[in-house]
Amino acid sequence: MPFLTHRSQSTARYTLALGTLVLLLAGGCGKPAQPRGAIRGKVTLDGQLLEEGAILFVPISGTKGVVAGGPIQKGEYRLAGEEGPAVGINRVEIRAMPRKTGKMIPDPYKKDGSMIEQRVAGVPPRFNSSSTLKTEVKLGDNVADFEVFSK
Repeated sequence: MPFLTHRSQSTARYTLALGTLVLLLAGGCGKPAQPRGAIRGKVTLDGQLLEEGAILFVPISGTKGVVAGGPIQKGEYRLAGEEGPAVGINRVEIRAMPRKTGKMIPDPYKKDGSMIEQRVAGVPPRFNSSSTLKTEVKLGDNVADFEVFSK
């Protein structure tokens, strides 16, 4: 008495052949990594080097690749090729640590009348979440400087 019927033997062979084909295609046709470029530059806020923040490169306009970013320290950023932005057009977002205004306001977390120094966003949304800043990244080394304003 056979273990599998004729119909289940055909199904088993078909499943095995299909599984083998899927494994061969998956192993042999993996997508190559999208090309990236090294990039560095300076970022100023209101004409002064941005002391501390972050920069983000978001692929747009048919550019394929991953979002890349890194820290801004003392007005400078640097991303090596393997961690850099996708080659092509990228939207640029710049974020900064909140700035102190010098104005004292009631501490919203305390009910005892304590005062704290007011802080405002270091860079307005038009340079980060709603940014229209763009740069073209090419293979190899790139330099892109950005000037942003708090108002």
